[in-house]
Amino acid sequence: RREIFDLFDNVLLLAKGGHVAYMGPRDGCLSFFGAHFASTPDQGQNPADFLLDMVTDSRPEQLARFSSVWKAHARAARPHINLRAKEAVRRRSRKRPFFFVQIWLCLYRAGQQWVRNYPSELLYAVLFFVMGMLVGLLFQDVDIEEVPQPNFLLSFVLGLASMHHSLRMFGTEQAVYWREASSGLNRFAYFIAKMLWGVVPNVYLPLVLLAGFYSFAAPRGFFADYMLAVVCTYFFCSGLGYVISLLFTPQRAQMVSVVLGALLNVVSGFFPRISQLEDMIGEVPTAVVLAPSYARWLMEGLFAVEELRLGEIFKFRSLRIAKALSYCQTDEGTNCEETFGRTMTIIIVGGLVFRFIALILLLGRHRGAQNRKSFSAHLVSMFLQSAGSSGAMGNDDHSSERFGVDSTNKRAAHDRARRSQARESGAFTSLDKGEEDKRARTDSRALERIFSDLGGDAVPAEQWATALFDCKAERDDELSFKRGDVLKILDDSDENWWQAQKKDKTGYIPSSYVRMMD
Repeated sequence: RREIFDLFDNVLLLAKGGHVAYMGPRDGCLSFFGAHFASTPDQGQNPADFLLDMVTDSRPEQLARFSSVWKAHARAARPHINLRAKEAVRRRSRKRPFFFVQIWLCLYRAGQQWVRNYPSELLYAVLFFVMGMLVGLLFQDVDIEEVPQPNFLLSFVLGLASMHHSLRMFGTEQAVYWREASSGLNRFAYFIAKMLWGVVPNVYLPLVLLAGFYSFAAPRGFFADYMLAVVCTYFFCSGLGYVISLLFTPQRAQMVSVVLGALLNVVSGFFPRISQLEDMIGEVPTAVVLAPSYARWLMEGLFAVEELRLGEIFKFRSLRIAKALSYCQTDEGTNCEETFGRTMTIIIVGGLVFRFIALILLLGRHRGAQNRKSFSAHLVSMFLQSAGSSGAMGNDDHSSERFGVDSTNKRAAHDRARRSQARESGAFTSLDKGEEDKRARTDSRALERIFSDLGGDAVPAEQWATALFDCKAERDDELSFKRGDVLKILDDSDENWWQAQKKDKTGYIPSSYVRMMD
């Protein structure tokens, strides 16, 4: 509504990809688009509708024009301020919250997201309740011979619903995570907070499912055993869902989760049975194929729960079924007493493994969007730092250069700490033009560039850098290059992203991917 739009003092308009189309007073918004894009709203048209139509134009040439026009306008409006250098200094001087504070903030935000999305969470709860009712209807007064059928159905619907629900944990907010990680968010704190909040649906959704299940069924096993089995299965499937959401787009992730869930239930040993698979492909390949299937362990565990509650008169029947399905088999024969604990342990271990894989994917993929070095370079840096701390590579700067890690980063970090102590003691009052500029270029250059912009007389000398790694541009204003390319550095005022030129192309590059040439 126009009345609501008129209440804004300032407006920020973002085009597709996060490009700034306009940022400033609301009164100057329409005049800006009229002057630079020769477009104004029709008479009587809502200005908000007009502006949204403008910034949602996703044509590549229009997106590039949004970015270039706004940058030119911002520099013309404030010609004596280097915006990127000022932002670099502000970001480095900003204090980041402590690790546990970041965990709490991410956890609090996850809770707020759950509250805002309560209609969809309520829909999932209803879905789990209905699934429990359907399985319970098939579980009414079943003999021990018929137990595997409803267990298979329970495994199938629980796995699909759990994976589908867990896809939203990371998949829908990866762009937000990349932006916050590039600004200093601790990625381990983010992951831990997400895992902690994941405990909430891991408890209440299985509880809702069993509420529907027990509305119609009266299984022989204890409620606690069934609750533990469903919770462990959700834990496994949600971990698998996290991995899928980090590997695929949201649309493809849904299809992959359905296909993979169905496949894991096909190889559960229900049909074809384990003995039939062993006859077809052999004992060892069968064990390898069935090991990752949560359905195989869930069905065996639930069968053991039911078998232990049978009277002695029915034991011979349950033992015959267990032998036919290859359940509860040990070296001494058929024994269901320890089977439930063993199968639930295997399912939990699988869930932990998938969570570890999700953490690796979270840290290793799209590192350029997080202002991080490539994952291999990150591992090399960690190795060199640990080796240097133990004295094995204490002063060997050439070893760092051989692995593609610039040793000046370590010196710059040391100088930053020294300058911070000097500021606290009052000794640091001016910029050291000698040693500080040579050993901590990323910090001093940002300030020097602001001073030169204010004065308007300084002309920077040409700087060249060599690429250490391959880099593929992920945005229109970034520059692609390969290892060994020589790049001309146009602006190195930002600590993380430099403006560079390669032949006739200009764009931003991650500073950790290149090394300055003497």
